[in-house]
Amino acid sequence: REAKSLSELPEHAVIGTGSKRRACQLLALRPDLTIVDIRGNVDTRLRKMHEQKLDGIVLAAAGLKRLHMEAVITQYLSTEEMIPAAAQGTLAIELRSRDVELRSMLNAFSDEKAQRIAQTEREFLQRIGGDCHMPIGAHATILADGNIRLLALFGDADGKQIATCEKVGSDPKALATATVLELQKRLKIKES
Repeated sequence: REAKSLSELPEHAVIGTGSKRRACQLLALRPDLTIVDIRGNVDTRLRKMHEQKLDGIVLAAAGLKRLHMEAVITQYLSTEEMIPAAAQGTLAIELRSRDVELRSMLNAFSDEKAQRIAQTEREFLQRIGGDCHMPIGAHATILADGNIRLLALFGDADGKQIATCEKVGSDPKALATATVLELQKRLKIKES
């Protein structure tokens, strides 16, 4: 609300977010923060920030940009600081099997790199076996050599235990599996 970055916030600042994943990562960056749950659309959350005198809120920059509200953004958090939810920004289109011509037209917009990224992140999500009440994040990127870098996050339902992991590989399924095993090891979770 008044500071321009997370580092400028006073000690014990109060930050609003509706995401357990974001809350855990904020506390990893600044353990002194007080995190409060905040819900509603963008306008509602911004209004609540001012009415409740919260020191700040964390929102997806993409949503603010779509609404032409970039002016309210005071800091962008990197994917290393704030691992996004898996498959964020991925657009999938479902077609009837008989829509061959339409499929052909839409395939012109398909991007092989984006498909590999989405496949890796979705494989991770499926293999980790979490639900919407657990902090889970995944961000895959294609490296210059064609390999995939997967940065992932997983925590328990109350957000007390959280671990991150970075792995590189060429096969989305193998990479997702290796990442899940490493996170389970770090959190001492038995394979289910």
